[in-house]
Amino acid sequence: MKDVRVTVDQDNEEAMAEMGDYIRAVRARVGMTQREFSHRIGISVDTLRNWEQGRRYPTGTARALLRIIDKAPEVAVAALQR
Repeated sequence: MKDVRVTVDQDNEEAMAEMGDYIRAVRARVGMTQREFSHRIGISVDTLRNWEQGRRYPTGTARALLRIIDKAPEVAVAALQR
């Protein structure tokens, strides 16, 4: 049973790292710093850093918003102007 837990933990760590890479790539595509991007989508810089570093991952609305920014960056960035 211990081997299964170790495998699950490793899989979760890999998934978190992949999500961090994805978020970093989305942010790079729109050409924003962490501060600019976090401000634009309404989260703290610390939250964004945690996502990008694989310590946490976005869920629900935040995850959907990231997908929208990924698929239609110009439209999403324009809609999120403050």
